[in-house]
Amino acid sequence: MKKFGMKCGAVFAFTVLLPPALSLADCTMTERLPWTKSGTETLSLIAYAVGDTCAGATVGFNVINSKREAVWTYSKIGREIAYFLDDSATLKTIFKGSETEQKEQMRQALRNWINADATTADSLPDWPKTMKDKLEPKEGEFGFYSDENLLRQSYLDYRKRKVPLF
Repeated sequence: MKKFGMKCGAVFAFTVLLPPALSLADCTMTERLPWTKSGTETLSLIAYAVGDTCAGATVGFNVINSKREAVWTYSKIGREIAYFLDDSATLKTIFKGSETEQKEQMRQALRNWINADATTADSLPDWPKTMKDKLEPKEGEFGFYSDENLLRQSYLDYRKRKVPLF
């Protein structure tokens, strides 16, 4: 009887005394797909959203290898990613309607995000020697920009090896 009382007390303390900031969020979900265009290794993509609302959620994805280990991860506030925006000028998100409708919209957006057609690095633009620090397009509003931590030689190696891109 003593163990039962201790367990009930612990459950009570956890559920009743849990601060609101630590309670489960209203827009928390994951979507998982195999990454079929990843080359020879079997990889999976797991997209997720965590937030009190879908419009304010953090979104991200993990690349998981066949040993179920994360090999790459990315996350950002959803309204900072153009894919989740309806109007980038006002940062108005794609989520509309009831909470239930917004959750389904988020679930579909996560599925679409990780189900995008993958390509390989050889399809990326060349990085001329004249652009030493950062690769930026000369034209186009939504042109290709390299990651700020990516070195020119690494970029050229990826293109040569035709590594898959997500």
